[in-house]
Amino acid sequence: MIDLLVVSTASVTAINRNVYIEMIKLGWAIEMVIPSTYPLADGNVLVAEKKRDTDPTIHFLKLSGSNPRTFYFQKIAELLNARKPKVILIESDPVSTMAVRIGQLCRNRKIILFSLSCENLSFDVWPTLLRKGISSLPSSLVKKALYLLAKRNINTVFTISGDGTALFKGKGYQNVIKIPLGFDSSIFFPNPDKRQSLVKELNIKSDTIAYFGRVIEEKGVHLLVQALGRLKDLEWNFMLDKFSHSITRYQKTIDDLIKQQGLCERVIYIEANHTEVADYMNTADIIVMPSISTPKWKEQYGRVAPEAMACGILVIASDSGALPELISDGGVVVKEGDIAALEAALRLHLTDVTLRQDIQTRAVNRAHQFLTIKNQAKFYGDRLTKLGLTPSGAN
Repeated sequence: MIDLLVVSTASVTAINRNVYIEMIKLGWAIEMVIPSTYPLADGNVLVAEKKRDTDPTIHFLKLSGSNPRTFYFQKIAELLNARKPKVILIESDPVSTMAVRIGQLCRNRKIILFSLSCENLSFDVWPTLLRKGISSLPSSLVKKALYLLAKRNINTVFTISGDGTALFKGKGYQNVIKIPLGFDSSIFFPNPDKRQSLVKELNIKSDTIAYFGRVIEEKGVHLLVQALGRLKDLEWNFMLDKFSHSITRYQKTIDDLIKQQGLCERVIYIEANHTEVADYMNTADIIVMPSISTPKWKEQYGRVAPEAMACGILVIASDSGALPELISDGGVVVKEGDIAALEAALRLHLTDVTLRQDIQTRAVNRAHQFLTIKNQAKFYGDRLTKLGLTPSGAN
């Protein structure tokens, strides 16, 4: 019998398994269920990265369903019968087919079920209609049904924001625990040697403002480009991932806007994978997260923020969703959608290096003290212990 079976679609990418390696170090016997392939929204299919020597035992299963609400692993019932976990953690929202179906399996087998949720917007019918309009009625009714079917079988919901915590406590869940979506401190840390090497390689002569993350409208990259267009009297570079493997209409809009603002000569295009992004973060001086809320979305977490803070980089972020609580005093928060406020913050911290360095010091301390995968693993372990379980030994 194993202590914890983790059911994770995100762990098709190997770096997302690292938190469970930390749990193994704490003595917990962990195994994982990961999809052999994962369908992306753009129609492409992501093949799971292979098991690494340090990973827990992994069961690669076929994934059915068309989106995160309907995903489900085939043959998972047979796996539960064979492995007999004491607890299952699904990295899926309680409002999902995964939660409903695995919850039923857990109930029949007396297995404790945990759920990790990124949700931070109400899924009730009326609030959803107010946000999205009458066209959202069918999907909101489905979500309501999924929630009602899943709730009775879920022991604990782990959330990653204050909004998410309030949401599930308001729905009557007794065990709702806010945790960090941790970063790996062995990857994200101040690295002056790598900074010096890349500054030379990229021929960087002045401060670098950077954006990391998805280039989609909700992330507000267009607002950042417009703010930068007002700062041409100062010396700086703009680092941006080219994302040449997946060009969208919005990315073309950003390219056109860069040309319109006369910023082409200042842009440093990069292409960084999961293992390289920390190196490029270390090369930046300011990283901007100008997310903007919409009726359908507000920033659920923002992994880039703690990763950049951990590298000792100043983060300037909007007040969308979880960003202010995540950054706290380890960065600068401006009103979302306010180009003038973003311009002012950039101008101040480009010209006042001492102020910038003071915040960077706080950022490193906050990130490594509170926001790592070790912190996340401890939250999981503490919850298992509170339920009367003890680590039975790493596999």
